[in-house]
Amino acid sequence: MAQGNDRFVFLLRVLTFACGVALIALGIVKFISMSIGGPRDFFLTVYYILFGILVCFSEMPCDRLMSCFFFLKYYIGKALFFLFLGTITFRWTPVYFLVISIVMFCASGFYFVLFFTCSQERVSQPKDNNHEDSKFEKRNVENEA
Repeated sequence: MAQGNDRFVFLLRVLTFACGVALIALGIVKFISMSIGGPRDFFLTVYYILFGILVCFSEMPCDRLMSCFFFLKYYIGKALFFLFLGTITFRWTPVYFLVISIVMFCASGFYFVLFFTCSQERVSQPKDNNHEDSKFEKRNVENEA
């Protein structure tokens, strides 16, 4: 059962990486074809590219980026992010927008299922006292005055 779950998670990660590449390609094609109608379309196109890069990096072992976008380490964070991406890419007229948003809605649904059925232990901090203080922990500083 665990091996089947790992295989499913791997396929889901490949699917989400493909969604990220599709978002980047979608943004680049919109810029190249000059099909940007107004400020709203311009900013959505920029968001497609930025969010596509973020999705691709979230599926790679990039700890520096994940420290900034910590919600993408958890299934619920990915589920909500893909639900958001599915809603901003949802359009009827070009069929590839519809396909990308349906794939993102499916990925979001799968991440919701994983969140409710599985425990994710890939993000854990060491329990020993040898780790460095994070920048938000309270530090005890002795005043000399």
